[in-house]
Amino acid sequence: MMDQELQDLLACWLGDHDPGPVRRDALLARLRCDDDFRRAFVGEIRLLGILKAVQAPEPRWLRLEDEIGWSARQREDVDALARRVVREGERRLRVRWRLRWSLAAVAVLVVVGLYLALRPRGFTPEGLGTTSQEAVPIATAIRLEDVRWEPGDGATPTEGGVITPGHLRLQSGRLTLAFFSGVTLSVEGPADLDVFTADRVFCRHGKLRARVPSGAEGFTVLAAGYEVVDLGTEFGLNLEPGGKSRVMVFKGEASVSLLGRDGRSVGGALLNALRQSVEVDPGSGRIEEVPAQPEAFIPLGQFVAAPLELDAGYARAVLAAKPWGYWRFESLEDGRVPNEVAGRPALGALGGVELEQSPGGNRWARLRPDDQTQAFLMAGEWAPPRDKGYAIELWVQADLPSASAFGQTALVGLMAKDIRDATNHVAYLELAGRGRRVPHEPCAVRFLDRWPPAMTGGTDVFSRRTVVPSLWHHVVGQKSGDTLELYVDGELAGHSPAKSDANDAKDATTTPCLLLVGRLKQFSMPPEISEIRPFEGRLDELAVYDHPLTPDEIRRHARLRTLPTAP
Repeated sequence: MMDQELQDLLACWLGDHDPGPVRRDALLARLRCDDDFRRAFVGEIRLLGILKAVQAPEPRWLRLEDEIGWSARQREDVDALARRVVREGERRLRVRWRLRWSLAAVAVLVVVGLYLALRPRGFTPEGLGTTSQEAVPIATAIRLEDVRWEPGDGATPTEGGVITPGHLRLQSGRLTLAFFSGVTLSVEGPADLDVFTADRVFCRHGKLRARVPSGAEGFTVLAAGYEVVDLGTEFGLNLEPGGKSRVMVFKGEASVSLLGRDGRSVGGALLNALRQSVEVDPGSGRIEEVPAQPEAFIPLGQFVAAPLELDAGYARAVLAAKPWGYWRFESLEDGRVPNEVAGRPALGALGGVELEQSPGGNRWARLRPDDQTQAFLMAGEWAPPRDKGYAIELWVQADLPSASAFGQTALVGLMAKDIRDATNHVAYLELAGRGRRVPHEPCAVRFLDRWPPAMTGGTDVFSRRTVVPSLWHHVVGQKSGDTLELYVDGELAGHSPAKSDANDAKDATTTPCLLLVGRLKQFSMPPEISEIRPFEGRLDELAVYDHPLTPDEIRRHARLRTLPTAP
């Protein structure tokens, strides 16, 4: 029977199936690293070419030869073909994404047109998109500064609370949102706006400041009669009720478009370093360049993460649960974090990873952005039990979404020790997809179990609840008998049947494993971000067990956090 991943790659190559960016990256990674898989794929597309030639009225080779310049007669150059296939697959994906965004834009225009047909007045997309939106988390309220809410039907999120599509009305104060797309938006009251999606808001009045990282371009602020579309920038918008407004670009570019009665652009301006600020008057249909006044715009809210403070009895509670290994990240001497279980190996620090300390004295590991070498690697090996199960427990605080945080970010992985050119995993925990281009819920936790160890396959489970970036969360992934379980903040957040194996009853343990923290692979040749999946944020109180924890134990550990006195 053909390998399922080989079937998926062939379907993707033939254009019959789009697996999405996450699955595609995994398939291409296996094509690069797995010699047997690559040979099988080349053999299959060569066979398709032969069939094509036999069925054609005139002899002609595989369309592959025409499109990427490779001849089926070049049997010895398998790697050359694989590289061409990767490049062609990436080209096709880019074309497919452009087509999708074009179709999406057309769909938006159709909806707007239908809306306008029912509204004889000038174009004001007020309320557009709010009636059909589900309560899907799209952002986090990362900072509230003296906020007073208008009474009524608007949402009143607390600091650290999740934002879903809806209405926000501020009497005064400043609110800063971190969207799961990576956009940061500060709003100062009095303000009235609707949040539609992670890249689209409608403002009636108020002062706004947005920062949009690379990869999240297209963030749009709609207003009555015009819109501001980011092109990768930081911009401010001051909008008075029913009057003129000012837009200023602080970095990058943004476009301002006046909208006619049909919702189409009737005029516009590009703002950049040469043209930084304009005044928009939709009533008269004018966009006029004005002197830049940066002091007139609000600053972008700065977020200070709340520290993790734990009850004095936390370590005793973990040790009472009899972990195989337990690392508290309280000290880093000679590049090693000691194991709290006597006789068990330490964690060796790699790259620029370091420890931070809270005001209350607790310490944790800090993995910063833009350093893919950061990780901790256990200075020893562990063979987790296969029959009765095992558990991985830790506290985690992910950074706010950034340009490098659109895909998965690895937390803890167990790799088979006998690795060569590939990384064969037995299990790993990761944060799965914080960007907008993911097939599952943003900011989910994923726990994967594989037996026998491999680069692909296995069984995984995703959390049914969002892990909010910038907040500390207690996470446990475990194999309990024949079930995979995932706990977030003490509550069961997902479960699925573990892959059954006829040898499970005979194999009391899996295989000697290396434990890697903060990235997926120990090495990567060539280095690919999708293969490394570096974590950005803070980790603490990592423990691994050669047995599953009970729900009571997990709940007790999660509740032994003490509230900080100040953020």
